[in-house]
Amino acid sequence: MRCMGGHDDSQRSNQQNDIVVRLFAACTCLPPYCAVVPGLCMIWCIMTDGNTRRRMWSVPFVKSLTGFVAVLLLSTLRYGDAKSMLTCAGVSAAMVVMVYLRAVITRKGIRFFLNIAMMGSIANAVIATVQALVFDTAGGYRATGLFYNPNYFAMMSGFVLVLALYLWFSRMSNKLLIIAAITGAFVGLVLSNSRTGLFCALFGALLLILWMKTRRGALYFALSFGAITAVLICFPQLLRLDELGTSFGTRTELWHIAMEGIKQRPLLGQGAWSFVRIAHGTAPMGEIHAHNLLLELILSSGILGTALLGLYLFGNLRGLVRVRRREQDAGLSSAALVLFCMVLLHGLFDVTVFAPQNAVALMLMLAVAGLVKEQRTDKK
Repeated sequence: MRCMGGHDDSQRSNQQNDIVVRLFAACTCLPPYCAVVPGLCMIWCIMTDGNTRRRMWSVPFVKSLTGFVAVLLLSTLRYGDAKSMLTCAGVSAAMVVMVYLRAVITRKGIRFFLNIAMMGSIANAVIATVQALVFDTAGGYRATGLFYNPNYFAMMSGFVLVLALYLWFSRMSNKLLIIAAITGAFVGLVLSNSRTGLFCALFGALLLILWMKTRRGALYFALSFGAITAVLICFPQLLRLDELGTSFGTRTELWHIAMEGIKQRPLLGQGAWSFVRIAHGTAPMGEIHAHNLLLELILSSGILGTALLGLYLFGNLRGLVRVRRREQDAGLSSAALVLFCMVLLHGLFDVTVFAPQNAVALMLMLAVAGLVKEQRTDKK
């Protein structure tokens, strides 16, 4: 009877967690504040389900991630203000979400997310097109879709392009949906008018093709690259080349401000939301972050906190590599690794992964590393 009761509890736990994963997946194509709903549901699951808590605590290097949160919290308490504390709470919650998804992820949940991402790409492309038609009266308008700004939108469009290509090369069904999603991703990249976003999307597509070793993919990429090059030659304003010097100059100023802040407290950092505090209103164009992912992390949590976060991510990437050795999951884990590389590349010039939709999408794909536990079960 106890065994039967334990089985029922485990089944109920899995069902609850599957619902929460689906809610998080749905949030990747909804306005940012919608992530509050699955977040509250996740907290309820963690508080009421001991099995979920045990699974989360067994995630590799979770103690390292806990250390990162502790360092960020201590630095924020020491040097921060009210906004800093609010930001720290948001970052801490995001870390809990990352561990939670890694602990409870299933193939069914990943498939649901992929379908949602395809449909979200189409919906955002339609919204962005309407925005461009309504607001682009004087030229130069950059569509945002359902995102805070166009750069966040471009990052998600790049994500969807890579995921759609993975589905296409894996010979999944719903070819029309995949084609529509790829079209939507390109519409998003064009209307968001993000140079870095477009470059990262092309980089991600090429990297996926190389890892999946598909000749057909190489042909598609060559044709797409040629078409994009032709469009950019005909419409050079899409790259905003006239703004390139100003944009790079602005970023170098932001990086200089961040590095000065790092020099003041290199070990533990300045706490969350610290860029605004150390800039003292001198940041060009009123920017609120360093526009460099590594500098932002070191500035906020110091070398120690960044190293602890890096250790957790190393364990996650190692799990993805292990999953990739399994033929049925090789393409899926390759797509997850590509998304992580895209974030690192985009992180050289911006921190678009901080957008809730982008962060959750990346976390869901990094959670694919959790499928390694299913491999172990199969071997038994």
